[in-house]
Amino acid sequence: MALESAVNNSLAYDPATQQALRALDGKVLHIACSLPPQSVYVLFVGEHVELWSLFEGAADTTLSGSASAFLQLWRARGKPTALTESGVTLTGDTDVMQQLQAISAQLDIDWEALLADHTGDIVAHQLGQAMRGAGHWLRSARREAERLVSEYLQYENRSIPTRHDVQRFCDEVDDVVLRMDRLQARLDALLASRQEPR
Repeated sequence: MALESAVNNSLAYDPATQQALRALDGKVLHIACSLPPQSVYVLFVGEHVELWSLFEGAADTTLSGSASAFLQLWRARGKPTALTESGVTLTGDTDVMQQLQAISAQLDIDWEALLADHTGDIVAHQLGQAMRGAGHWLRSARREAERLVSEYLQYENRSIPTRHDVQRFCDEVDDVVLRMDRLQARLDALLASRQEPR
């Protein structure tokens, strides 16, 4: 109940998303997490959602996977290939998932207005600025971490080939294929000359 209330209170600060949710009225999404084991049914009712732990009917759409896979799906929610790259499995009505992806990509909650109800306008504005600054720093730190890991795997650990290594390998394969074609042509010519009548 607390999570459901928090979700709907947040949606109240994004009228466009509330309007978009009307298209899903009556639909049921089943989220089945394998690790840790958890099952949640999301019922779309008008402009808000209801979260149930049990549901006797059949869900329109089911998403199943680990918690890390669901996190990956959320992070890449704006990408068309987010679902296939996340490791989350989709069964049932794919239209529901496509609508949800479009809604989540446009999600724009006014966090400052949400905070202002509890802290006042000045404090909410300062917290909003701090969160935006922290978000920028986290994105930069993530990009730097990805770069360092990539360099370590390529140059130190040699687990992943560099672009130069891949190109060199492809060139060597092309060279072997060319030699095989030439050898096959010579064999064909030799066989043809042996079969000619004397």
